[in-house]
Amino acid sequence: VERMQERRRLAPPFFTSEEVTEKANGRISTRQSSVWGLEDPAEIGIAHMVTLVVTQRRTVEIKTGKASSDTAHHLSSQDVAVRSANQWAKYIRDHWGIESRDHGRRDNWLFEDKTRSKNPAIVANFCMLRAVVLYFNAQTESGNINSFVESCRESKRHTLSLIMRRMGAK
Repeated sequence: VERMQERRRLAPPFFTSEEVTEKANGRISTRQSSVWGLEDPAEIGIAHMVTLVVTQRRTVEIKTGKASSDTAHHLSSQDVAVRSANQWAKYIRDHWGIESRDHGRRDNWLFEDKTRSKNPAIVANFCMLRAVVLYFNAQTESGNINSFVESCRESKRHTLSLIMRRMGAK
């Protein structure tokens, strides 16, 4: 991070995105991204990284009026010129949207963050089981993870039938 901050101090960004303001989840957030091309990936110490995107965020909680701000650093192996600043900002925002939705399902309903084992085999097995649950959930009509998990908890027969039906389909 220090190398990235030093890079920002030395040269102006290649370009800067428009400021975007969104109102969602009980807060108002404003973001703006600046994009730098890295001449030498070694300057930040991570191979193949040629683009640095720095996103400044300011957030205000609507109910309390509490304000906060933070800076996020993103690296890419794609050349700085393949996107405009606004496209880079959208690309990163879309990526984190996907990450948030996926992690939300894994954590809120499948308790991923509550896995405390340091045994790699146990952690890997739980990871595979969560992926299987998400796969079967995707096959349901509603795709609603909440109702799917509840129906599996309520009926072991239903859960077993999902597995057996899939195995018989081969």
